[in-house]
Amino acid sequence: MSDWVSCEGRQRRQRVIGAASGAARTWETWPSRSLAPGGLRRAQSGRVHGQAAALAAPAHGAAAEHGAPQQPLPTLAPVAPQVPLVLVVDDSITVRRVTQRLLQREGYRVSLAADGLQALERLQQERPAVVLSDIEMPRMDGFDLARNIRADDSMAGLPIIMITSRIAEKHREYARTLGVNHYLGKPYSEEELLRLVRAYTSEPALVAAAA
Repeated sequence: MSDWVSCEGRQRRQRVIGAASGAARTWETWPSRSLAPGGLRRAQSGRVHGQAAALAAPAHGAAAEHGAPQQPLPTLAPVAPQVPLVLVVDDSITVRRVTQRLLQREGYRVSLAADGLQALERLQQERPAVVLSDIEMPRMDGFDLARNIRADDSMAGLPIIMITSRIAEKHREYARTLGVNHYLGKPYSEEELLRLVRAYTSEPALVAAAA
């Protein structure tokens, strides 16, 4: 009797296991008939992303409709004003260096030239706010430099301050006829020179010179 019960129990367990295995095989084979390999995962993923997009879209539209604050645009840093450039023309390296240090202490940029020809080269590289020039120099003196500057339409309004040991009135008058703006005799007052440079490098003076 016990053998028969044991046999019957085993048959029942086999039928249950067989039914479960058949259901599992049916579940494994059904997607393969309707979708390509991997299709079930793609379909499920597509449904999940679609539902997320559908939920996110109304929220975004509602924020725009109710005038939600937008991200502020990046603020550009203000452009620093250009530091005025002063061209110093003198054949004496000592005078050039002393004048350069004086102007740089006041915050100016300084370009140096040893004579008129070199000064014209510097003028082609960058136009200064004002020119400080000696008269007696090799190759091209200060008078010829002033004449060349005034003959060029693009530099006709460039301020020229002449600094020289020639203090006779005839030299001053000749400088005026060439269009020199100011004439300082050596030795000159540093305060007077800086006052003139400040006047010619102020914003209204720079605008007038560029016009």
